[in-house]
Amino acid sequence: MRERQYTIERILRMRFGEIDPQLEAIIPPLLALSAPEYTPPSCWSYLVKNCWRGLEVVSG
Repeated sequence: MRERQYTIERILRMRFGEIDPQLEAIIPPLLALSAPEYTPPSCWSYLVKNCWRGLEVVSG
């Protein structure tokens, strides 16, 4: 589970630059996903449908 959390945090940092409270709030639901749900593209579909609204994307 710790490895999964590290992976999620790393991806969020690469995409958004840092993990703010809003991003931090989506980590527990992602950790709760079953293995098939966690595997891309399912995990990223979850993010887009449930968590991406209102998040500012960091370019570059």
